[in-house]
Order: sequence, then C-alpha cells, then structure tokens
Amino acid sequence: MEREYKGLADVALATRELDNYGEDNVQLNYDTVNDKVWIDSLDSLARSSVIKYEDENIIHCGVLCHPSTRREIREQIERTLRDLSIEY
Repeated sequence: MEREYKGLADVALATRELDNYGEDNVQLNYDTVNDKVWIDSLDSLARSSVIKYEDENIIHCGVLCHPSTRREIREQIERTLRDLSIEY
C-alpha cells in the first residue's frame, strides 16, 4: 500500500513562515495508521524538547526550522520510518 501522507501540502505551506535564523521551530509528526502528517510549534527556548504522544503509532520525524517542500518533508518521514524499520 502506497502512503498518501495526508496533510503534507498543508505542512509544506506552514513551513513557509519559518527561517533558519528565527525562533520558530516545528516538530514534524506522522501517524502511521491514519497516514496523516502534521506539525506542532515548539518553544524556541526548548529546542531539544519534543512533544510526546502516548499513541505508539504517532512518530516524531524531526524538527523543522526552515521552509521545506513536500518532497523534503516526505523524504524526512520516510527516512525516519526506515530508521525505525517501519514499512512505508
């Protein structure tokens, strides 16, 4: 089954507001069951902290701090899935 990565375009659009030098950072998340992608805003003072979900199907796929394309975001998710040995 090929994944659709629902919400991918919305995430890419939301990252347009980010810049490498700003204090805005977002956490990239992926739900492996619902095939959904979304971001959570992170506190700039707590760059090393992440938002943890109790649902084991929700994967934290990294932190974004610059504008990212749909392709870059998809590759980030797939890299994370590969690292965790999750089929995609």
